[in-house]
Amino acid sequence: MKKYYEVILPTAKRPTYFEATHQEEYTPWQRVVVDSARGRELGTISSLPPLWSPTPPPRPDTLTSVVNKEATDSILQVATPQIILQAKERELEAVQALKLARERVQAYQLPMRLLGAFINLDHNRIVFEFCADKRIDFRALVRDLAARLKMRVELRQMGPRDRAILLGGRGICGRQLCCAIWLQDFSSVSVKMAKNQGLSLNPHKVSGACGRLMCCLKFEQASYDNPVPDP
Repeated sequence: MKKYYEVILPTAKRPTYFEATHQEEYTPWQRVVVDSARGRELGTISSLPPLWSPTPPPRPDTLTSVVNKEATDSILQVATPQIILQAKERELEAVQALKLARERVQAYQLPMRLLGAFINLDHNRIVFEFCADKRIDFRALVRDLAARLKMRVELRQMGPRDRAILLGGRGICGRQLCCAIWLQDFSSVSVKMAKNQGLSLNPHKVSGACGRLMCCLKFEQASYDNPVPDP
C-alpha cells in the first residue's frame, strides 16, 4: 500500500493526490514541492487525511493533458522559504510573459483569448491557457514565444466550464460558482431535469456562467426522483 496526500496546485485548479515517498508525514496546509507532468511545482497539502491505496488515484485533466514520462507524481520535499520566494518570482515572470503573449496574439491576428500563464520551478516550461470558438493553428505563435522566452511553450485550450473555473464569479443564486470552489467533477446535466423541476426552459434561466446547463440542476434532481412523502 502506498500513501497519497491531496495537494492543491495552481495549475490543476482542483486538488489532486501525490505519493508520499518513503511514507513521509505531512500536515494540513503545509507547502510542498511536487513532481508533476509540468515539472516541479509548489503545492499545498489539503486538510484531508492521507489516502492509502495500491494504485494511484485518477489525475485531473489539467495534469493528464501534458505528457511527461519522467514525472513521478510524488511529493519531493517540504518547501523552504527560498523555494517559496522562487515560486513568487515565477508568478511575476508569468505575468510578464502573458502580457508578451497577448501582444504576439494580436500581431498574428489569432482569434483566441489568453486567460493565464504558469512557469514551473525548473524554469524550463511555460503553459498558456486560452479559450477560442474554434480550432486554431498557433504553431507559429509557439515558435515565436519559445524563441523570445527561451523555454518550452505549451498552449492548452480551455472549455467553457474550465474557463468558468479559472475566472470564477457568482451564479444567479448569488453564491460563488460551485465549480470554482468545491465541485470535483462534472456530472451529466439534461434539459429533462429542468422540466422535472418545473423550471423555465429559457436558456438564460437554466444556464450557468459557462453557458452550459447549471450543475445545480443535477444536485436538485435527487429530491424530485425520490420525493419525501408527506407525514
